[in-house]
Amino acid sequence: MPDRFTKKWIAIIVIMMTNGMLWLDATILPVALPTIQSYFHSTNVQLQWMIDTYLVALPIFVVMAGKMGDVHGHRKILSFGIILFALSSLFCGLSQTSFHLIAFRFFQGLGAAMMVPSSTGILFQNTPEKNRGAILGLIAFANSFFMAMGPLVGGFITHYFSWHYIFFVNVPFSLIALFFTLRFLPRSPTIREPIDVLGFLSYGLSLICLTIAIMEGRGWGFASLPVISLFFFFFLFLAILYYVDRKAKDPFISFSLFKITPFLSGLLITFFVSLARGMFIFWPIYFQDVLSLSPLASGALTSASGILNMAAAPFVGKIADKYGSKKPVLIGQTIIILSFFWISYSMFQMNLYLLYPALAAIGLGIILTMVPAYTCAMNSVPAPKRGQGAGLISTFRETGNSLGVAILGSIIVNLHIDRFSSELSQNSDTRSLNPAQFEGLFSKSPATLDAISEMPSQMQETVTEAFRLSYAFAISLTNLVSGLFIIISMIIAIFLFKYKRKQESQYLLEP
Repeated sequence: MPDRFTKKWIAIIVIMMTNGMLWLDATILPVALPTIQSYFHSTNVQLQWMIDTYLVALPIFVVMAGKMGDVHGHRKILSFGIILFALSSLFCGLSQTSFHLIAFRFFQGLGAAMMVPSSTGILFQNTPEKNRGAILGLIAFANSFFMAMGPLVGGFITHYFSWHYIFFVNVPFSLIALFFTLRFLPRSPTIREPIDVLGFLSYGLSLICLTIAIMEGRGWGFASLPVISLFFFFFLFLAILYYVDRKAKDPFISFSLFKITPFLSGLLITFFVSLARGMFIFWPIYFQDVLSLSPLASGALTSASGILNMAAAPFVGKIADKYGSKKPVLIGQTIIILSFFWISYSMFQMNLYLLYPALAAIGLGIILTMVPAYTCAMNSVPAPKRGQGAGLISTFRETGNSLGVAILGSIIVNLHIDRFSSELSQNSDTRSLNPAQFEGLFSKSPATLDAISEMPSQMQETVTEAFRLSYAFAISLTNLVSGLFIIISMIIAIFLFKYKRKQESQYLLEP
């Protein structure tokens, strides 16, 4: 059997591979989205569902996966997750319609949901508490490397080959990770607890109702009966979840964990930062559709957010181990807020020279915030609940990502169309045009191309330029909304994240 030192490093390698694969997949896709949208002639809502169906599946199943890891062993659940992720990635690449891709992205999210908490449970099972901050910093470095490489790889593949291959690259990574997991990792300890199916269903249904209401609100109308009903059922299922899990002996979501202040603080900070990070998805669309950059150039620009992130990652965990979590978190949040305001101005001015350093700075801010918050939160969780604790953090992170894409995407679309309508109405030549018929301009939908081809060339240029500048205006303002999310997370850090390193240690319960 491997000794403790060997088990520690095998666990670290496996976590680096599985997390790296998920980060690579997450950062490859946004660069390819404009190409995919043109390939399928997808609507903006369909494009958002390609992103959000994955992000909805992840938070719905990640807590259940963490609980199943506690009950059945994290190694077993991790192995199943890798297999499902590989198969669904393969079918994503083989998709022939927008619907196919949306459906297979859901199963890809389910596989990722099984991988995330199980990999964390394996890491904490095989590493000593005193080194976890440094180890998480090392893993964050690997994650940052894949984050930085993802846009470049995605841009290269999309530009020189085909978008299908951005999903195919997951298959060999998955096979290697599966081999290491089954060959070298020891079996995980298990506990005997029933699965709270009713709590799981209540949570899953509440998140689905909320996401659909936000995503489809503009098309259906936020005051329409279907959207109002979806919001009603969202609150109803949340109330059922709270009632059921307060009474359950082994609840799906252990609300007792929320009483641990460092855990609750880390959870909320993670949620609001993830809400803001939903903005990252829309940047490559701006780079390609507004600045007319190629997928490769767009990937190179997007990767800027991973450069300082990667350089700082090995040191952030050590800083948190030595000085506590609050200082690096507040410094990171300040950098993120300033970066979002800087990015907003740069995108409005369409200035690449200003934009690049802002993108680099925001990556540094993200890692200074997330690693210490995560380390503090997980160190405060009792050992038997670490799988569920990791699942809860992942749930709040991925719920934040999912809602961030839905909320920010809805804001962008509404601001874009309102601004575009205003631009058309101010020009006597375009005042009579219906703005709705040009919504497929970026996706090059046949209906939109037919409509615009019937216009005089001068009017075509006017409409196209107005559409492009309106999107620049919309995405610029929406960056400011992301900055507001970070301000909320900073307020939480100031008032709840009061613990020094010695104070954090009192919450630790080793096996």
